Amino acid sequence: MNRREFISNIRTLAAAGCALGYTQVGGARDLRPVLQPPTLNVARGAETPVALQSVRIDAEVSGSRALTSVEMVFHNPNARVLEGELQFPLLDGQQVTGFALDIDGVLREAVPVEKARGQQVFEDVIRARVDPALLQTTLGNNYKLRVYPLPAQGTRRVLIRYAETLSVSGNLRRYRVPLDYARQLSGFNLRVTVRAPEQAPLLKANPEGLTFRARGTDYEAEISRKDYLARGLLELHLPASTRPEVHTQNVEGKAYFIAEVPAPRVVNGTGVARSVPPVVGIIWDASGSGAARDRAREFALIEAYCKRIGGNGNGEVRLTRLRDSVEPVERLHIVNGDWRALKRALEATPYDGATHLGAFTAEPGVGEYLLFSDGLDNFGDKPFSNLSVPLYAIGAAAQADPARLRRIADASGGRFLDIHTWGAAEAARGLLTIEPRIVGLNGDGVTLLTAASRTADGNRWLVAGQLTGERGTLRLNVTLGGITADTISVPLRAGQGADNLTAAAWAQQRIAELDGEYRLNRAEIRRLGMAFNLTSRETALIVLDRVEDYVRHDIVPPAELRAEFDRQRRALHVRAEDERARQLERVAGMFREKIAWWEKDFPKTARPQPEARKQLDPLRRQEADSGALRDERRESSRARLAEQGPAAPPPAPAAARPAPATAP
Repeated sequence: MNRREFISNIRTLAAAGCALGYTQVGGARDLRPVLQPPTLNVARGAETPVALQSVRIDAEVSGSRALTSVEMVFHNPNARVLEGELQFPLLDGQQVTGFALDIDGVLREAVPVEKARGQQVFEDVIRARVDPALLQTTLGNNYKLRVYPLPAQGTRRVLIRYAETLSVSGNLRRYRVPLDYARQLSGFNLRVTVRAPEQAPLLKANPEGLTFRARGTDYEAEISRKDYLARGLLELHLPASTRPEVHTQNVEGKAYFIAEVPAPRVVNGTGVARSVPPVVGIIWDASGSGAARDRAREFALIEAYCKRIGGNGNGEVRLTRLRDSVEPVERLHIVNGDWRALKRALEATPYDGATHLGAFTAEPGVGEYLLFSDGLDNFGDKPFSNLSVPLYAIGAAAQADPARLRRIADASGGRFLDIHTWGAAEAARGLLTIEPRIVGLNGDGVTLLTAASRTADGNRWLVAGQLTGERGTLRLNVTLGGITADTISVPLRAGQGADNLTAAAWAQQRIAELDGEYRLNRAEIRRLGMAFNLTSRETALIVLDRVEDYVRHDIVPPAELRAEFDRQRRALHVRAEDERARQLERVAGMFREKIAWWEKDFPKTARPQPEARKQLDPLRRQEADSGALRDERRESSRARLAEQGPAAPPPAPAAARPAPATAP
């Protein structure tokens, strides 16, 4: 099918959508995104809370990619040393690229370690009262950083870096950073650099006083405040390119790429309306963690959705509440979009227990499903079953596993909607419109291809992979509303759009894909995390205080400690080899002595004299003495018999008694 036919099909679908009564979503309130900054939890013993003293945010945006560094200084006002745990959720598509901890006033970079071993090393090191820090993923896109020590009446500095591919909405890229860190900061600094944009960046939401100034082809903005009350978020808008953008990076002879591919344009830029079946299912995660979801956003989305059920707001909703087990299905009717009965049923839902998504079984007759969950599946081993109808997964929680929800939705032909960061109106538009979808991913001179999502989020796809040579071609076979549309080809070249975050972005997408079958892919997930300095369910990042700790636990340190690490490890190796040689010589000497003993001739000679017996070991001397005593007793007995003379003859036997006479 050529592009002209494809556009024609789009117009046909658009007309069908209009016939179904499609309009812009108006029922869903445009609730603003909520982004959460990191929070510090302190272990036992803090009479006074540990305070966040200052924050420094440094952001760099280049094309579709952004790198953010957040440096935080914590003050411990207590008279005792404490341990802290910094918890921070990241948005979908963001990944940690590193962190650092101050050691003697200098930031030291973290290095990768296997997760279980990292926990063991951390516990071992803190017993020596030195300075370790351990960064791990918990569930989904949530991280925790254990820091020890928080010195008594002192400060500790932590720096976290994360990268992302900017989301797109309405042909605009969006970069967002939360600023709501503390009630009062003694110091706050924010600097944003935009590299060579096509036009000046637009500040949609910003702290007071932040303005961009041109510096050559770049734009920079910076503010610095004391005793500052930071609130809200920084939101930056940039025009999105209508052409594919490719970034590459060469690592150890391998060329990695990440391509952002715009989807074919939809009619009037508003999308193509899709029909909603008359019978739909809602899977409602009612586990304990479900209570933390944003109910207002979820209800706003359901209200807009119910107005479209059956094409005119008339139909049936089959509600399934899900915890560690599944409750019986509840059937509720929707008439003219009236969903009050459904709302009452959801409001009356209690939240407790664990989450077992694999416990769900689809009902016959349901045309599509909505899954409301954070995706934090923590009970049972059974995976979510593949459905024969589309499933739309809705994320409405700060702490969530968007990668799992996206996998579940993609496998069914549906899509994932991040209502937590998109806002209710934008999520409703995504739910009620048809978006282009990848049905085939291949190419020439490329391998290990992976797509962040099969559905075009923000009217574009994010595809990553490796080049097998200097050049290659990426091909996307796409469809719209079940109609095979076109093949989009993207030429690739090593060195194109060089970016030093590309390889890690590929590895992160690859790990998210492998995580769908976690138990089968644990080894590969571990290998990628170690190779690309990433946290995962199998890897963590660690900082240790002393070179001796890195040597003792055989963990390769950051670059500034590598020379001393290598020297100490060589010395340790030499000592180990010397000790091994000495041990081998001891064993060989003992073996030679044993051979000599076996080869020695021990002739049978006279009984050792008493003087010789004294040289025997106690056991053999005791045996010899016992034998000599028996001989002496035997000789003494013979001597007594000789003195008594010949022995008298034995007495004659008595005469036989005559037998009694017998009676006649």
